[in-house]
Amino acid sequence: MSIQAAGTANAEYCFTFTPAPAGDSGQQCDPVPDLKSADPNGTAPAVFDGIGGGTTSDLMIGEAAADVTYFIVTFKDAQQLKLIPVSAGGHRYIAWAAPASMMIESVEAYLGGPYSTSGVIATAVPFAQAGQLPVFGLWHGAPGMPTVPQRETKAITGTTAGHPWKVTIYAGPWGICAVGSPGGTQCLPAVRITMTYIAGGWGGDQAGANWGFAAPGTARVRVTLSDGTSVTAPTVKVGVELTFAFWAGKNVSPTAWTTYDASGRQTGTGASVSISATKSASP
Repeated sequence: MSIQAAGTANAEYCFTFTPAPAGDSGQQCDPVPDLKSADPNGTAPAVFDGIGGGTTSDLMIGEAAADVTYFIVTFKDAQQLKLIPVSAGGHRYIAWAAPASMMIESVEAYLGGPYSTSGVIATAVPFAQAGQLPVFGLWHGAPGMPTVPQRETKAITGTTAGHPWKVTIYAGPWGICAVGSPGGTQCLPAVRITMTYIAGGWGGDQAGANWGFAAPGTARVRVTLSDGTSVTAPTVKVGVELTFAFWAGKNVSPTAWTTYDASGRQTGTGASVSISATKSASP
């Protein structure tokens, strides 16, 4: 695999790889990964991008921070890879390819500097589903990083205008992920969200479910939609987060929200402004 990258922060890096996953050209260009965007605290050792997620092979490429000496990728069958970052265009990159059937257990970053490690190890456990690329969010184990969140899974279901839908929320060491049916997968490297917002959804051009977080003490969220209607969703606690989900029709999007506590008292209002989530294609 070869990588060509420009040196400016807003440039693109391009890479080619052989053999290519089924249905892929073997060449891709993306904006240079922004480690600070991946982790606002600036402690993430790497940010990853992936290609594949099918039945043949997966390719992962990432940018490594300056204080990473090397990475150890551990697969669920206990096989391991050691990755040493290489420099190109002012950035440090890592990459690996593996059969899609070899799901990843964890990635460990050995910290210290480019040439020697201090003994501090940061670990990322991806959200991984069969047939989809692993999604990396939170890092744990190094100073300033969050503790590992507890694992919990809950499904939010409903039927709207004759359309049955389900959003399954997965909390764990990856942060929190939502899988919509119909829909796709979206993840946020989040721990203890304390505000209300719409985090993601699969509506817009196609009808689909949307999901979000609610501030502590919220029992219900009423969402105003762009077609003038509204929908009320109860909150569901998953891990340490309060979540909710609702259906939006084709070409309909959320525009505002109002929260209520268990007694029915209004506790907040706001515009429906979503934040970035890592999203994978629908299976």
